[in-house]
Amino acid sequence: MIQVELAEVLIETELNRSLSRMYGELGKLGLSLEQYLAAQSKTATQLREEERKKIISSLTLEFALEEIADMEKVTVEPAEIEAIIAKAKTEEEKTSLKNESYYLTTMLRRQKTINSLMKDTVIKP
Repeated sequence: MIQVELAEVLIETELNRSLSRMYGELGKLGLSLEQYLAAQSKTATQLREEERKKIISSLTLEFALEEIADMEKVTVEPAEIEAIIAKAKTEEEKTSLKNESYYLTTMLRRQKTINSLMKDTVIKP
């Protein structure tokens, strides 16, 4: 069984980043935080706690997948990244993907890990 322990500073950093993004999105929509909270019938404390739970869940999943990928020795070959980049429609997209190759590698490794876990899974209706 995989156990993930999250540092409080990591949780708080991600929580603050998420809330800042949310505030920015609300601003783009012309809404204040107070208006949003009233529409959702929530307090700022409730919103923060809900977001905190989401962050903990997301980080736990992320780190667990990384641990499984390490245990299963899941790798991503440079040719796999090059193949993704080659499918880009424009040179601008290709350049952007090349600049984000670390992110691509991480996402592809996670997807390969999930696929590996799912290959032995039977889903019954």
